[in-house]
Amino acid sequence: MDNAEFMEHFRVTREVAADIAQRLSISDYFHTQSGPNGKIDPQQHTHIFLWFAGHQTASFRDVADRFNFSISCLHRIMKRMIYFLSNLDPYKIKWPRTK
Repeated sequence: MDNAEFMEHFRVTREVAADIAQRLSISDYFHTQSGPNGKIDPQQHTHIFLWFAGHQTASFRDVADRFNFSISCLHRIMKRMIYFLSNLDPYKIKWPRTK
């Protein structure tokens, strides 16, 4: 897929997606365990998460079917990516503070 199509599907550039995947690969949130269908690499984690986040009408079933994963596997990927991204850099992500 070309860069425009990638941006349309994942809502970020290839470079941003690659940077997220690279950061995930060296983080404590990414484990090298593999399941019955093999290891899911950081790039797959990132693309799956970005697809789900970028398509507001997509359900877990839709995304699981598109990427050929079970719903429980997709849930684990989403959970891992949300934890990873929310703790990525406290200087880049500013959480609201109470007054």
